[in-house]
Amino acid sequence: MLRPGVHSVYEIIMLVASFMMWWHMLAPLPSKQYLHDFRRIIYIFGNGILITPACALIIFSGTALYDTYTDLNYWSQVMAFCIPGGAAVPASMFGGFGFLGGLDAYSDQQLGGVAMKVGQELVYGTTIGFVFKQWLQKESHQEGELTISDIPSHIKTNR
Repeated sequence: MLRPGVHSVYEIIMLVASFMMWWHMLAPLPSKQYLHDFRRIIYIFGNGILITPACALIIFSGTALYDTYTDLNYWSQVMAFCIPGGAAVPASMFGGFGFLGGLDAYSDQQLGGVAMKVGQELVYGTTIGFVFKQWLQKESHQEGELTISDIPSHIKTNR
């Protein structure tokens, strides 16, 4: 995106969409919880499945997909959004050992895809655990069932 206004609108739309997606996962207001706990877990699992093709495309593409890593001119256009106008950026920082940490563009892309997938699995797995814990707590309070903390200590100990 070479138009800062369009880029900003796009980022705002992505931020609003992400809040809408996570709102159903975490349900911060129990009175406004639209999905039952089991459906929330399915929703989170489904979101994880939807990201998998993007990760697979990045990991198994066969070539570097992004000109940002292979074309100095394109990189300078992209960095115009991050660096103030008129700032001098030496061309020596592009290419060579330090640019991608010693990796070629394709290997760096694969590493990024793997990191994206692993990070996504950790975040969604933790969220599923959080929702499951909330569900168990709510069920134990509603049904009056015993929890592990309700069991007398002389029964919990090993013989």
